[in-house]
Amino acid sequence: MEGADPLAPLLPSAALRGNTEKLKTISEKVLTEQLRQLEKDGLVLRRVTNSVPPQVTYSLNGPGEELVPMLQTLCDWGCTHLHMKPSLPRHP
Repeated sequence: MEGADPLAPLLPSAALRGNTEKLKTISEKVLTEQLRQLEKDGLVLRRVTNSVPPQVTYSLNGPGEELVPMLQTLCDWGCTHLHMKPSLPRHP
């Protein structure tokens, strides 16, 4: 996953695009496995360019976008009832 940031289209804010430092604690292998599983589950689209080296980008598709409000609701619940602070900006 060299070159362009493959997670940029999945991130909820332009401020995070191109800056995935919060995700650096996950290994590239695990990240790739998770993204491939999300693709298999029909939640993200994977695009590979014919460049050298190939660049891979991911984006939410329709069903993936439909999950965002539900996940934001769960996040809100956690903030309220578990006194947690969200670690990422909200999706537009």
